[in-house]
Amino acid sequence: MNNYTDFLAKKTKLNLVAGFDSDATRYALFDFQSAIVSWACKRGRAGIFADTGLGKTAMQVAWADQVVKHTQGRVLIIAPLCVAQQTVKEAARIGVEVEYARSGNKTSASIVITNYEMMDHFSAADFIGVVLDESSILKPFWKNQNCTD
Repeated sequence: MNNYTDFLAKKTKLNLVAGFDSDATRYALFDFQSAIVSWACKRGRAGIFADTGLGKTAMQVAWADQVVKHTQGRVLIIAPLCVAQQTVKEAARIGVEVEYARSGNKTSASIVITNYEMMDHFSAADFIGVVLDESSILKPFWKNQNCTD
């Protein structure tokens, strides 16, 4: 029985906090959105799976801005093409600059958005953080790669 207990202990996932404290209250967000952004920054690695209409775009942009401010690094947002320009406009609404680019060597902006079809024109080494917007778009790719859900 002791071996089984040891086995289970090795399988336990710890709630490791890998992020930082943030101030998400500076953005034009609802209280619950600010709380989610603060939580995601504190976690370091997080998914914001909010329902339709709850402001995921504003939250992801605020998260990206907080990461840039904390690390002095850059964040890449990858989104469907039809969403990219909407994200740029939503970012401006909450006071954050996001630049759309089709290639990594065409911009030095702190927060860059591109579409999924162009992501191979960017180097992961240039960015400290990444946002996968509407990531369900990747499901057909994974299914075609014989991966499991």
